[in-house]
Amino acid sequence: MNLDLTFSKVLYTSLVLWALSTFSSISLIALTHVVMLPAVIYFFIKSYRENTFDFSASSKVLMGICLVAIVSIAINYNDIIRPIKAMTRIKYYVMGFSLIPALRYLFTHYMSTKRLRLITNIFLVVLIIATLSDIYAQLSGFNPLRMKPPRIDGRLSGLFGQTMTYGYLIQFVCLLLVSILIYRKTLFKFVNSRVFYTSFVVAHIGLLGARSRGAILGYLVGLLVIFFIKSKKVFKYLLAISGLILSIVLFIVFSGGGKSNLLQKYNSASNMIRISQYETALYMLKDNPIFGIGYNTFDEQSTKYKTKYDVAYKNFHSHAHSNFFEFLATTGIIGFSLLLLWHVFWAQEIWRLNVPYKSIMSSILAAFFVSGQFQNTITDSEVMFFFMMLYALTHLKEVKLQD
Repeated sequence: MNLDLTFSKVLYTSLVLWALSTFSSISLIALTHVVMLPAVIYFFIKSYRENTFDFSASSKVLMGICLVAIVSIAINYNDIIRPIKAMTRIKYYVMGFSLIPALRYLFTHYMSTKRLRLITNIFLVVLIIATLSDIYAQLSGFNPLRMKPPRIDGRLSGLFGQTMTYGYLIQFVCLLLVSILIYRKTLFKFVNSRVFYTSFVVAHIGLLGARSRGAILGYLVGLLVIFFIKSKKVFKYLLAISGLILSIVLFIVFSGGGKSNLLQKYNSASNMIRISQYETALYMLKDNPIFGIGYNTFDEQSTKYKTKYDVAYKNFHSHAHSNFFEFLATTGIIGFSLLLLWHVFWAQEIWRLNVPYKSIMSSILAAFFVSGQFQNTITDSEVMFFFMMLYALTHLKEVKLQD
């Protein structure tokens, strides 16, 4: 029995499930984990035995983040209500580096243009269906796929029903699609053109319809990165236009705000809640500077710290609404420093990639960094599963499609 081939097929099947689930079903995402795990373990062990897996600098930092997260939970174990649940989210960082050997083998011994094209088309078709079903729900008052009415605030949320998850996910897809359009001579062989153009329009409608301010800002910064790589002349024009738009938005925000949540007054309830979360994070860091209060426990401990230090919105208990404040509070200075290092090292690794892959991944990393200032995506399971898949793909040493 050829185990390499068997587990390659298992891994490929899990990627098809990944494409089906990313914008459709949390339960299907969980099934993807289950199907993928045996292949990931097999190829990781195979790589270790054959001494073929060299860890990049960012991968080593990612391992360090996992270790610090575990230590932070262990140190604060008695103060954490659900320590095991807090521990489970670490799996996405483990997935980031453990997937690399499996994907390297798959893309040199099993993957073909036809197979990759199938995954891409499935992914985009599901995105189209998820978004259009939500648009239909907003117009008709009922989503036939979710068997539920739409969100009452009119914001798009796909099939998840979670606007933030949908909005912050789709920003990355929009940037991916822009890069594919620009480098279509190289990349169009991996996607059906009709599916691509339809998804391009629908995804951008979805991004605007979700009305997630951080995601839109992340997308705009990612767009600038794409054209910085492609054309410095176009980049300068876009930078000037972006500066003008930002000036107009800031003027509206600080002069009374607009009706849309995208143009809320600077001291609106939504903005002040975020500030209260940031303030609470700093108090958590003050009391626990080295390893924080325990990874992924901001939500359950926020009310306690808000009460202790008399921070506003005491009854609002959620994550820190920022990747960096979240890590600062829950993993301390050490975890925060590693998170910054991971961004830096991965950016350096991406910059060594060939175009167009440098364009795709550098823009997505830039969007992740910028949008992560305003939303906690670093512990969002749906976002991180997608993001860590992309992370692992940037570590392919070579691609030999079996055509």
